[in-house]
Amino acid sequence: MGKSRSDNPETPKNTFFAGVLKANGTPLYSFGKLGRAENPLPSVWGNAAGIARAPGHKFYVVGNFREESSSWKSLVYRIHTDGWVDDAFHTYTSNASSTSRQILSDIATDGKGRAIVIGTYRPNHRTSRILLMRFESGGKLDPDFGRGGRVVIGSRNKRNNRGITVIPLSSGRILFGGVLGGYPFVARIDEDGELDRRFGRRGFTTFARGPENKCGPRALCNLTDLVRTPDGNIRALANFDYYMDSWIPSVIGLRPGGRIDSRFGEGGWLGLGDWGAGSFGARDLAAMDDSSVIVVSNHLAGNAAWSQVMRINPRGRFDRSFGNRGALRINGTRAYGATAMANGGFAIAFARGQKALIQKFNP
Repeated sequence: MGKSRSDNPETPKNTFFAGVLKANGTPLYSFGKLGRAENPLPSVWGNAAGIARAPGHKFYVVGNFREESSSWKSLVYRIHTDGWVDDAFHTYTSNASSTSRQILSDIATDGKGRAIVIGTYRPNHRTSRILLMRFESGGKLDPDFGRGGRVVIGSRNKRNNRGITVIPLSSGRILFGGVLGGYPFVARIDEDGELDRRFGRRGFTTFARGPENKCGPRALCNLTDLVRTPDGNIRALANFDYYMDSWIPSVIGLRPGGRIDSRFGEGGWLGLGDWGAGSFGARDLAAMDDSSVIVVSNHLAGNAAWSQVMRINPRGRFDRSFGNRGALRINGTRAYGATAMANGGFAIAFARGQKALIQKFNP
């Protein structure tokens, strides 16, 4: 997934797209238009949110876009392996007004081939809610999920609620994470959309660190990613507010039932060292076959800024066989994501100046 810009007045100024690379890293130009499957609807601005494999060698794509002189809308559609839109899937677009809107953040496919989407719903300027949606194979919202295909979750603190990432489980349950009332959290719901109260505490596990770095309505924190490792455990990546919008990135280990895994790191936590400010901090997780995780993050210390990739073993320690004691700096200005590969290696996405790059690491 990516975002492209254009100065041509007859083309979108900024739209999102899905692309395919060959094994050698070059674009597959037979995919879509010169290697890109762009947003099928007219837009002047757009942001990619996620892509997921669909049944029949197809892909679900989710993003957010804005038309000329209109509010932001969210979009879910399906494409063929050649990059063209699958008309058999009813493309979903949200209804937006001057006061309400929704922003989608992630998409995944469950065991029955249904698309599950997570994001944030804002009914008005003062309220935000966590939003989950499930789509049938034809693109209609699944009426057996929540209310009319939607599950909406909020807290007493109306503003600081955001849905970030979602993981369908083989049992039909759905694991998801985000921010609830200013606190990073992980939760689980049943196949019908009801909270699974056997997970964590009544369906939720929330994170707060204190007293120096803590979360809450006035100390905003965020969860950036969530993975389930092959051994069944859960790993969450979060940034904790330290002071004046500076971040303490951490990896948190959870057991399959949602309780903190005290054997991981130090009592379930592994701090990633140097703090970052502003948009710096932890960005993405990737689960490997041996249940270790790859972390990409952006750091700031004084006037020095850098990106790095780290490997954390299943016990929550830096893998000292990787890079320099478990960490490797990236020759770029900003890192964005990591993904595990079938051969046991992984790839990371990062930027260097105005260029978007992908770097592959062998096993």
